[in-house]
Amino acid sequence: MKDKRLYLYGGHSVKELIQSHAKIITRLYIRDTLEKNTLDGFRELAKIAKIPFSVVSGKDINRYVGDVNDQGVVALVSKFPYTDLEEFVENINIKKNPSVIIMDSLEDPHNVGAIIRTAAGLGASAVIIPKDNQVSITQTVFKVSAGAVNHIPIIQAGSLTKAMNLLKKKGFWFGVLDKSSKKEDSLFSHSFKAPTAFIVGNEGKGVKTSIRNESDFVVSIPISEKVESYNASVSLAIVLYEWRRQNKK
Repeated sequence: MKDKRLYLYGGHSVKELIQSHAKIITRLYIRDTLEKNTLDGFRELAKIAKIPFSVVSGKDINRYVGDVNDQGVVALVSKFPYTDLEEFVENINIKKNPSVIIMDSLEDPHNVGAIIRTAAGLGASAVIIPKDNQVSITQTVFKVSAGAVNHIPIIQAGSLTKAMNLLKKKGFWFGVLDKSSKKEDSLFSHSFKAPTAFIVGNEGKGVKTSIRNESDFVVSIPISEKVESYNASVSLAIVLYEWRRQNKK
């Protein structure tokens, strides 16, 4: 039977997890062939954070995370520390024209991890994902984000519509990332001078009609006729960079 517990891996990412969310780590596994200074460093981190740890073989590490570039360090966590939606909305400072990223039913963990990394790097205030029909925080998402999940609130919403309504009451506008030939939908026709939530849809189907109907505008990225489209994470990176440029973050 496959082990369904959540094992997160990667030297830099796990180190940041220890520093930011030590309480959720049940046990730390350190590969016995790591360079001595690195091995001793993780031992010391675990002791300081009062995290039980084991020095194990590479074969044992593979049993936990499979054949991946684990960098010799694996953390077993009790659960991922999602941020509470209502608490986040209540405390957000809208005077700074924040941005929030909403994912709608993304299936590729590499896209999800890359989007989280981009959101954290370009200064978004949070990432919201639906509880159902969406990749959650998995081993792959954690690794691809390069530890960014430790630096930006991740909210798992039971209902995206409810999340949007709460943000709307705070003054947020909603932009759907999608293709469009209309000039007014072009990325460079928009002024992001108000709190904005950017919605990234499913890799194949895009944003659901129900979510699109609750949104205010479309954000379309100019692209050569030789290329059909950008993937979800690249699209978000381009749009969020323009948001940051306009707001001089």
